[in-house]
Order: sequence, then C-alpha cells, then structure tokens
Amino acid sequence: MKTIANHKRIFIQIVLVISFLGLESIHAQKKPGFIKREYINTVSHYNYFFNANERVKEAQKNAELSNIDNFDAVVKLFPFSDQATLKSNTPQMDEAIKKCNHIITRRQLGRWVDNSWLLIGKADFFKGDFFAALEAFQYVASTYKNSLIAYEAEIWIVKSYIMLEKYDEAVAVSDLMIADKAFPKKLKKELFIVSAEGLIRQGKYALAYDRLKKAMPRLKSKDYKYRRNFVAGQLAMLNNQPLEAIKYFNKVIKSNAPYEFNFYSRINMVRLYTQKPIHNIGKGKNILSKMLKDDKNLDLLDQIYYELGMIEFSQGQKNSALEYFKQALTYSKDNKVLKSKIYLLVAELYFEKTNYLFAQKYYDSAVQVLNPESPDYKAISARHLILTDLITNLVNISYQDSLLRLAKDADFRRQTLIKIKEEERRKKEEEEERKNNPFENQNFNDPFAGIPGQNNVQGQGTDSRFPFYNPQLKTKGEGDFVQLWGNRQLGDFWRIQSIAQSENNDLYKKNDISDTAIHQDTSNQIEFNTGMPEDIAKEDQKYFVKVPFDIKLQENAEKSLGESYFKAGTIYRNKLSEPIRAKEILEQFLEKYKNNPYRENVIYLLIKIYENEGNSAKANYLKERLNVEFPESKFNQLLTNPELVKGERNSPDEIISDQYELFYHKYKEQDYKGAIAIYDSIKSQYSGNDMEGKFEYVYGLIMAEQKKMQDYYSIMSKIAANYSGTPLGNLADDRVRAYNRFFGNDSTKNSKNDQAKNKIYPFKESTEKEEYYFVINIAPKMDMNMLKIAFSDFNRDFRSNMGLQITTSFVGSETRVLIVTGFYNQKDVKKYIEDVMANNSLINSLKSTADKKNFMFISKINFSILLKEKKWDEYQEYFLNTYL
Repeated sequence: MKTIANHKRIFIQIVLVISFLGLESIHAQKKPGFIKREYINTVSHYNYFFNANERVKEAQKNAELSNIDNFDAVVKLFPFSDQATLKSNTPQMDEAIKKCNHIITRRQLGRWVDNSWLLIGKADFFKGDFFAALEAFQYVASTYKNSLIAYEAEIWIVKSYIMLEKYDEAVAVSDLMIADKAFPKKLKKELFIVSAEGLIRQGKYALAYDRLKKAMPRLKSKDYKYRRNFVAGQLAMLNNQPLEAIKYFNKVIKSNAPYEFNFYSRINMVRLYTQKPIHNIGKGKNILSKMLKDDKNLDLLDQIYYELGMIEFSQGQKNSALEYFKQALTYSKDNKVLKSKIYLLVAELYFEKTNYLFAQKYYDSAVQVLNPESPDYKAISARHLILTDLITNLVNISYQDSLLRLAKDADFRRQTLIKIKEEERRKKEEEEERKNNPFENQNFNDPFAGIPGQNNVQGQGTDSRFPFYNPQLKTKGEGDFVQLWGNRQLGDFWRIQSIAQSENNDLYKKNDISDTAIHQDTSNQIEFNTGMPEDIAKEDQKYFVKVPFDIKLQENAEKSLGESYFKAGTIYRNKLSEPIRAKEILEQFLEKYKNNPYRENVIYLLIKIYENEGNSAKANYLKERLNVEFPESKFNQLLTNPELVKGERNSPDEIISDQYELFYHKYKEQDYKGAIAIYDSIKSQYSGNDMEGKFEYVYGLIMAEQKKMQDYYSIMSKIAANYSGTPLGNLADDRVRAYNRFFGNDSTKNSKNDQAKNKIYPFKESTEKEEYYFVINIAPKMDMNMLKIAFSDFNRDFRSNMGLQITTSFVGSETRVLIVTGFYNQKDVKKYIEDVMANNSLINSLKSTADKKNFMFISKINFSILLKEKKWDEYQEYFLNTYL
C-alpha cells in the first residue's frame, strides 16, 4: 500500500511540474520560467561572476603580498598595500566590473545581482578607488537590508573608510554594527578585527585590544592568525600587560609565520624581559645571543646589536652601549628608521661627553636619514648646525695656525718636509713590493680563477686587495667607513665636510699638520708662491703652494684665524653653555696673537664670561686691558658708557639681533636705502658676527631688487661657498644655479640670448589673464603613471580647491610632456611652478627630469600651436626669453 501511495504521489508531482512548465511557457513573454531562471543563474555564476571573482581574489592576494609592514609601529591587521600600488590592478579590476555589470544589466532576475554589486565594490577597492568602492558598498547595504550580503558590505564600508584615513567614520560604523543584535555570528570575527583596526589608527589601543581578543577564539590559520597574534602582542605591550604580550608572541614563534614576524616577536619579548616589571636582563641577553648565532638573522644584525645597546644604555653602561650602537651601524643596510635612531643615540652620547667633534658627525648622519616630518627634526637639525659651525671654526684654527707656522718657522718646514718625503718613500716601496710579488694577484680562494671563459676580474691580474674587486674587503670597508664617518651620501669633499679624523684628535695642539695645510696641486702657484723662501728647493716648492709667505696673505690668514677663535668661543658660551671651554680657547688666543684684528672682540667676550661667573677681578683686569689697547673700540664704549645703548640690550649679540630684525623689516618694506645703511654699520662695527651670513643673504636680495645682478650673483656665490651644506648655503646655491641658468654670466651666452630675442617664433604673445597650462618635459625612461600620481597627490595637498586636471601628450615623435590644466592667469601658474620646485618630495620623484629649465607654462592658444608645429625646443627657447 505504501508503494502504491508513493507512486501516486510521484505521479501527481510530475503532472504538477508539467502543468507548471506549460503555464510558464504560455507566459514566457512576461516572466522567465523555472528552467530559464536556472539557466540565467548558471550562466551568471559560472560564465561571469566566477571569472570576475577570481580576478578580484587575485588582486587581493597581490595587495597582501606587496604590503610592506612597519614593525616600528602596530602592524596592519589587514595587509593591504597603499593606494599607489593598488592602482596597478586597474585593468584586471575594470574587466571584473565589466562582467559584473553584464549580470546586473542583462540578468536582472537572477540570484547573482546583489553579489555582483558587492564584487564591483571590491574591484573598485582593490584598484585603489575607495570613494567608488564606498558608493557600491553603501548601495548594497541600503538596497538589500538585513541580508547577509548587506552586513558584509557594511564591513567593507569600514575597510574603505580606513583606507581613506577617515577613522572616526570607520569606528562609528563598526560600533553601530557591534550594537546590532541581529548582526550575523558568521561575520562577527571579521567585524571585531575591522573595528580593532580602526581603533588602532585612532590610537585607542586598550579598546582595540579588547575588540581583537573577542575575535581571537574564532580565528583559523588561514585568517592570518599569526598576524593577529602579533598585533595582539603589540597591543598588550602598549597596554602594559607584558605576560599577555609574551603569550601572544610565543604563539607567533610557534606558528608557521613569515620569518620577520618570528624575528620581531623575539625582539619584542627581549624588550619585555629587560624592562619592568619582569626585568630579567639575563634572559633578554640570552635570547639576543642566540639570535646573533642564527644564520637567518644575517640581514638583521643591526637590529640585534641595537637591542643589546639599548639594554646596556638602560643599565647606565653608556660606553658599552656606544660600542653596540657602532656595531649596529656597521651592519646597517636599508632600515632608515633604525639608522636615524642609532645615529641620534650615538650623537647624544658623544654630546653628553662634550665630544662635539664626533657628536657633530653623527648628528650630520642623523639629519641625512631622518624624516623631515619628524617632530624632533628641527631641534636635531639646529643642534647639528651649531656643532657644524663650531667644528668648522676649530678646524680652521688648526689649519690657519699650521699655515702660519709653516710660513714663519723654517725648522718646522724642514721637519714637515722630511715627514712628507718619508711617507712618499714608504708608499713607493710598498707599491714596488706589491708589483714584484708573484703571488699578489692570484686568488687561491676562487675556484674559477684563471679558467678561460669565466667572468673573473681577480683572475685577470687585478690586485685582490683592491676593495671594489673583493666582495669581502668591500663589505668590511663599507662597515668600517660607516662606523668611523657615519652614513654619508655619495659626493665630493665628504672628508673635508666631515672634518673629524679620529676620536683622539686634539684641535688645540697646533703641532699637528692638517692634510690640507700643504697642497701638492701646482695650478694656483702664481697667487700663493709670492715670497717663497730661498731655503726651499725648487723641486720642493710644490709642497708649499698654499702656505702664505707673503705679508698680505699672512694678514688674511690671521684675520680668518681670529674670526674662528671668536666664533668658536661665542658658540661654546652662548649656544653650548660651555663657559670653561670658551675661556680656554679665548685665553689661548690672547696669549698667542697680540696683534690680531679680532683681539678686541675676544677681550670683550671674555669680560662678559667672567662677569657672569662673578669673577670681578679678572673682568676688571680685562676691561683695563681693553681700554688701554683699544680706547676707541665700540666694545670699550659699551663697557664705559652703557647709556649709549638704549635699554638693557648692550651685548654685541643682542645689538646684532635687534639690528637684523630692523634690517629685514626695512627690506620687506622696500626701504632699501635704510636697510643698506644698517648693513654697512653692522659690517664695519661687528664684522664676523654669528648672523653675518643672514645679513649677506638679505643684502644680496636687495641687490637683485635694485637690478644689480652682478653684485647679487657675487654675494650668493660667496654665501654658497662659505656656508656649503647648511640651509643658508643651499638657498644661496639654488639662486646661483638659477642665475646661471636664466641669466648667464659670460659674453657668449649673452650674445646667444640677444640673437634668440630677435628671432621670430610661431607663438602668439599672451596676456596676463587667459587660460594657461603647466608643462614639463618627461625623460623617456620615466614612469608616466607614477609621475601623474605624484602630481595628483601634490595637487590634492596644496591645490585641492582649484580643480586642476592632469594629462599627458606627445609633442613630436619623441618629446613626452605632462600637462596640468586649470590655471586662468599667469600669476597662479607661476606660483604653482615655484611651489613644485620647492617641494623636495615631488622633485625627487622627477629624478632625471628635475632640471628646472623643464618647468614651464604655456597659454592654451600657444599649446595648440605647439601641438601643430611640434617644436618643443623652440618653445623652450621662446619661454626663456619671453617670461624670464
């Protein structure tokens, strides 16, 4: 009976299906039937959605692989790369969006429409268009309310806000979802993680840690569990929960995590063990010792030595800490953040020891690698400039003193000449020995040495000791160089700029000869050989080219030496609060140089130092000495008649500072006559003051305003040479380069410019108010897309209200130009060019294109002519002679 009943039920179902299909076929034109809908869903899923989804998953994987973690901060819970990198996914994501749009427009009645909208949002997200992604996710969340896909879209809304750095919005949306009791349990793990990420970006680490812990029990290994454990450990550290942090870092170490996470988990554990409340120094050092022996850490030895140094530093063992920090620098490679930390620590340690020679060197290296946006950058840069100024003056004292001694002391000249020749003889013998050694050029450690066909430099008779041909020696040499000189950019005269020769240098001992005190270059003998003594043989004169035998040259050397003594004493006293050192060097000067032009300056400065100490006897003695030696001196008048100076500001430094403010004010007010009068007064009365460079620079600007361009060029060239490597010197150097580029300084160039001005160009004269374009010629190898992104970021940051547009074009077959449109007068486009040229980040992105002659503007009409004529070089010439 049951069998008959079952057959009857099946028969009835078949009849109903057939009847249903028949009815469906009758109304086929109004609504697709069951079979057709299943066909639509199948095609939508497997022909379109599946392929689009695969592309998006691949883009997501690429975004995760290209992410670079910053272990100096809390790492990302979602390892997505930055917007610029995501843009490379655009072609694949556009293809995925195209497939999803096909489902939405052609398969509206299928089940994959909502999924397609969500996938469009993801595609926009992974091509870096977060605003478009946000719109798509918000559409899904509002259109398909209370569905699983709507809640998933809301999670992606939070991710989009985070990528847009709108952290307040991200946290607000995630908080609403957490409060929603209907939120699906299936998605709560992702919700807690994304909420924690937003809170981390806000700096709310305690709440972020609480949210992340709620997600941890739900995690599986495929969910980047090692990354979430690592972040949990970091947050526990920040919340002062060391035992919790160690628990999470141990989980990372025991997991199959990438090695960097394993390494930094151990480093963080060392920090936890060596700090309170755990404070187990031995255990921390033991972990680091094992890490030093692990071959996998060869590229991270700098970090290990840094941590060892920090342990010693925290224990007050500053000498051993210094050695570890130097070891870290020896192995340091590309970690600029770590380098800057170490350079600063070493600089501070030397500064604390009052070893300003080495402190300046390491501050110099720190400034080179430190991010200018760092809050400490200005203070560090200022201290670096102070020490650079001090060391420059101390070295000049040693240099000029050596020159003067060579000029005046025949015995010292003979001793010096003997030393030089002995050194030359020794080097020559070593060279001969090397050439005559049959085994010198053989490389027994190279299995391919001497084998024909092998690219073996050492096997071809090259000296294996030459570091550039020997990888081991090269690596060692690089490490030794960094440890001694710090991190240096490639460039000429680095040693002169670095100044320091060894930690045991004594700049106060004038018996030591600087390697620049005697010069073997004979190209300038005419100027310096005047008065060459007869006791110097003709063949030996080349060694004394720079020695000032002439009386006038000796006077110049003594003036330079006195100025350096005075400046060094001023820096010690006023900027480093080292009155004892200031007294030492100034007293030494007074004893040694009786007729130096700076003698009155030095006496006055010593008087102020002794007065501050309360040593009235010494101060009064020097006052009497100043009055006797320099009765008409301005300094003497200040001491004997203080009422001559209004108020209480009666020290030279204070007077000079006040006068500079007045001088600059008059320059800004275009009272050039009044400004020049102040300049002349300061120059005559306070020559060699600490603000002399600033006075000279502004005076040069005044010369330019008065169209005295040769004077302007001469002043800026002098400042660029005298203050090389300082911000002031760099400013002057930029102006010298601009002058040479746009004005020229020789008759040949001026003649060419005159010919160019008389040339007839196909371009039309432009007015002040018409549409202009900014244009720049791009080098063939430049990545145009990256350059467009750089300019887009610049426009967003500095010209967001102008609606500027960026495009590119070819002007001729080979000349490629980037164009920025949206300027409606010359003033705006000129200011834009000035700001671009002043933006170091943008200039660096231009690389070989950073020659400023390429930065031009062009009217819309002339750009049309340029596209037609295709004569870029001709327009460049027209621009230089018309607008500059």
